[in-house]
Amino acid sequence: MFKQIGLMSLFGLVMIAHSSYAVGIEVVPRQMWEQSNNEEKILEHIFAQGSSINATYRYSDAKTGAHHAAKHGYTKVLEFFLDNGCAVDDLDRSKHTPLVCAVAYGQHASIVTLVKRGADLRQMTPKGATLADLARQNDYNTLGTCIEQVLNGTWDIDFLVGLLNQFKSVQKCFCHGPNCQDESIIMTNEGIAPEQYEIYMNALENCGISPERQNPIIRIPFTIIVSDLPNEHE
Repeated sequence: MFKQIGLMSLFGLVMIAHSSYAVGIEVVPRQMWEQSNNEEKILEHIFAQGSSINATYRYSDAKTGAHHAAKHGYTKVLEFFLDNGCAVDDLDRSKHTPLVCAVAYGQHASIVTLVKRGADLRQMTPKGATLADLARQNDYNTLGTCIEQVLNGTWDIDFLVGLLNQFKSVQKCFCHGPNCQDESIIMTNEGIAPEQYEIYMNALENCGISPERQNPIIRIPFTIIVSDLPNEHE
């Protein structure tokens, strides 16, 4: 009987430990995070709660609002959570930080925000991969190459932050094979001197990256399978 009670008590403690993250009302309902382009609605939901909001609330997987905001590229929301108690190095149940989430989903603006707030680009994933490796594993090859330049000492953090700020659009390649184009990148020249723009462009080209210069009308490039193009003789 004593052993049974002991096992049941231990089981109860384990259950409490696993459920203790999700105590109280979700600061932002999960379904709101999963809706695309939803940053403004999330901000409205947050501010409607006023002073009663629990900004450090953890979901059942131990993620904070900062993890979710970083994953989706919602930098205004991310700033709110960082300003109200969430840390850049908070770990979820899988030992992922918000920066790991941002890199895994190719969210350049989130990476800039987190690095500016002290997140360490040299951190490793729980499986021992660098953040450059993580980006490439998720088909963000350009991002992986850029992070690699910091890790090997070619660029400093400030240079990377400045460069990522000029990324207007990145279309990653979802197909494979010799007939498939790689990532397409548009670099804006907004807010920087022409000389600095050329420095960024040259730095990317020196890494084997060929960004597209900003046009008066921003064009989002698409991945094209050459075999799908119409034959001009048909």
